[in-house]
Amino acid sequence: MKIRSFLTVILVAGMICALAACGGSPLSGKYVITDVIDDPEGVTFEYMNEMYKDMGLDLTDYLYFEFLSGNRFMLVMFGEEEAKGTYTQAGNTLTLTTEGRSTTAVISGKKITWTYDSGGKLVFTKK
Repeated sequence: MKIRSFLTVILVAGMICALAACGGSPLSGKYVITDVIDDPEGVTFEYMNEMYKDMGLDLTDYLYFEFLSGNRFMLVMFGEEEAKGTYTQAGNTLTLTTEGRSTTAVISGKKITWTYDSGGKLVFTKK
């Protein structure tokens, strides 16, 4: 009887861990820029990365999302806090809200793809 109870506890604990790992928990941590797609002005990740390297800097220190506790986020662009606000996640869609305006992004594994106002896409990967 004791073995059966012990195995039941282990099984339930394993299921809880598995559910937590499946994205049921909020985002957290830093997601750094890793790609630029379809920028209407022709800007590429490679170009920006090379420009920062020429200055002795790492682009990923200057362009990133940081997801904080309480479903809050901060977007840093070119070393300056560009926006901060709250987020909600429904499936693979992330809704970011700041100053009463909302925008969406798509989550795929450890990547977030955000389409900005001009139609280009920035891809961020969890650091």
